[in-house]
Amino acid sequence: MNAFEILRFTKKYFPLVRPSNEDFEGYINNILDEYQVLVNESIELFDSEKFIDSGYIKLGREKFIDSFNFLTEAISAAITLYLNGFPNRAFEKLNHAMSKIQYEDKSIEYLGGATIVGNGSYKFYRIRESDSKHTLSRSELFHVPFSQRRKIHTKRYSIPGLPSLYLSDSIYVAWEELGRPKFDQIQAARFELDKNFSILSLTTEIYCKEDFLDTIINSSTINYGNEKTFSAYDRALQAVFMFPLILACSIKVNDNSDVFRPEYIVPQILLQWITMNSRYQGICYTTSHINFTNNNFEGNFRNYVIPSTQRDSDYCSKIGRLFKMTEPISAELVSLNEKTNIIQHASSQYENAKVKSVEIINGQKSVYTYTKFASLDEALSHLPATNIDFV
Repeated sequence: MNAFEILRFTKKYFPLVRPSNEDFEGYINNILDEYQVLVNESIELFDSEKFIDSGYIKLGREKFIDSFNFLTEAISAAITLYLNGFPNRAFEKLNHAMSKIQYEDKSIEYLGGATIVGNGSYKFYRIRESDSKHTLSRSELFHVPFSQRRKIHTKRYSIPGLPSLYLSDSIYVAWEELGRPKFDQIQAARFELDKNFSILSLTTEIYCKEDFLDTIINSSTINYGNEKTFSAYDRALQAVFMFPLILACSIKVNDNSDVFRPEYIVPQILLQWITMNSRYQGICYTTSHINFTNNNFEGNFRNYVIPSTQRDSDYCSKIGRLFKMTEPISAELVSLNEKTNIIQHASSQYENAKVKSVEIINGQKSVYTYTKFASLDEALSHLPATNIDFV
């Protein structure tokens, strides 16, 4: 198999839902073992005649495979160490592997990553559930202050007690991440980048969405937004390399009432790694609350986590300098002000470029532009984003 064919093969693992009768360690190791054999035995993976423009192929099959096996085995070992009661050794194991495979060659990077240019064009959203009759302040829509870190629970990319800023591509994704709260009780703010934002990308679309992979295949080059251009086959090889790590971070939690969730082991280790790494400022990941084999969902459904690394006030000034944000607005107040004439509503020119359609009611495809989520997006689009001055 070549890289494109391997990526089509990974679709069979999605949605990443562990059978209730299978333990987490066995479930993930079964997939990793099968996938590792597939990659190692795929002779066509480095076919230099077919993909002559690939920098990875010029780098060499042996170096690629050795690094791939090293990372894959470190992921499995880290999970075992953690489950055996050695979380520190689990971090050391994965930290060593991530650091070793970061730069095998100055022109080629094994780890997925991108730089989003801070020119204000990229929009992020954050919501909070609140039954207050008053609009929340901007600081209340920022990360949990250090003075209240005792309130920070464990989540997929949340280390208890460590404040982080969580953002989404759309109001809809933020609503799903919050567990579908009552819509009239949410308040929202829009964030814009004021500086370039470097992320470790752990998104899953290329593995489970045929149209996304087809777009990659049909592209001659891929621009990562950081003035680097890779061949389409390099992008595919990078995705092949990263699948074990993304798999370990993307498995859906079986029971949200569980106190300990093994699905969070690797994501939380990676968040620790990010806080120590000067190359990345955050992690971009696809929501695990949506089954992307369902064709009713069209677009990008991504979240971003930026851990605090600079504690010189009640908020992280490093994160504060990275963004501008709007004043928060209440979904209830927006709904009181929205258009009621369906013809007027349908003629709205507003469109969230990242989301085309969603499935809110099982089996029904909804055009995102005509949902209340888009109405809140649109209302925020009219507000100015200003410097974060409370940090």
